[in-house]
Amino acid sequence: MRPSKRRPSQAHRGGHPDKGLKPKRTVDALSIPQSKRANKSASPSRAKLIQVAGDMRRAEARGEKLTFSRAARERGVDPRSRHVHVTALFYKDSSGRILPRKSDSYTQSFSIPTTKPDVFDSITARGSAERSLVGHWLNALKAAGDGDFSHLQNFPKNTFIDGRRLPTAPYEVQKILTALEQSETAFEQQYYGGAR
Repeated sequence: MRPSKRRPSQAHRGGHPDKGLKPKRTVDALSIPQSKRANKSASPSRAKLIQVAGDMRRAEARGEKLTFSRAARERGVDPRSRHVHVTALFYKDSSGRILPRKSDSYTQSFSIPTTKPDVFDSITARGSAERSLVGHWLNALKAAGDGDFSHLQNFPKNTFIDGRRLPTAPYEVQKILTALEQSETAFEQQYYGGAR
């Protein structure tokens, strides 16, 4: 019978079993600075840059010129932050002007008012088309609060964003407006959630 070849134990090879081995590093989430822990999606600059792109697209649709620098300044965001937060949202044309792409896939969270006071549902709009629809609906809702229901009447019926229908029927809208009047939180504070 041949003797089995056994590998020497750690203790026989190098003394203490822990010697020479690097201990596994565990990282406590609380030890990481909050700026590094923060998800890019929660960045206020990113959300504002997405709004800048929307402002520029709307200005172009109206036949107006709105430069990237001016739009960024009006939103209170550093124009250079586009290199960090939304690299694919803008491009430079042949003359060096920074323009928004016609469409993009960035997502943005919105807080949608409900028929209950101080209760807002969070929805995620995916891409520029959905973000635009939610923005138009929220603006139409604000106009309805001032007595102008024409924007809601012209809004596409049965529009679903993130599985939630955006109400346009006068009865539903009136219930939402009544809830907003009874809310302690201002509607404007809940307008945008954040972007990814």
